[in-house]
Amino acid sequence: MKRPKILTGLDQKVSGIVMMYGQMKTIKLCIVGVVFSLLIVGVVSHTPIRHIIQLTPLLIVVLFSKKPWIKYAAIAVLIFWLFIMSLIWLFLLGLSNIASGTYSLTEIIMTITIGISCVIGIISFFHIKSTSKILTNIGALIIFLLLQTAMMWTSLQGFISNS
Repeated sequence: MKRPKILTGLDQKVSGIVMMYGQMKTIKLCIVGVVFSLLIVGVVSHTPIRHIIQLTPLLIVVLFSKKPWIKYAAIAVLIFWLFIMSLIWLFLLGLSNIASGTYSLTEIIMTITIGISCVIGIISFFHIKSTSKILTNIGALIIFLLLQTAMMWTSLQGFISNS
């Protein structure tokens, strides 16, 4: 089956970025992009504590970026955030009410930067060979997906949601 041209072109561009910056460094830069975007949203929405809690798993990935299993932790959090951004975009397009709310122009722009960072990071994932065991990789993916979900849930609790 032939790949659509847009995917082939995007994959080639990401491949060039990976070659230019290095394998894990590209994913690390994408995660840093998500972190900064979330911090900006926290400042603009007057909810910095909520957003700091939400980005904790991302910071762990950056801090442990030299570990062989970390790319699986990275893809877990990148997929999570791309999913959240997709829910926001569906709400803004009037197609869903799951991520309902009021979004400023800055917040909308940040959803785009987060989405782009996530897509580039996810594509980069497939350009990096894994040197760790499959069970370790699966464990990292599951643990970080659960950790990211737990941090999102925690950040939305009443005692934190307005800070």
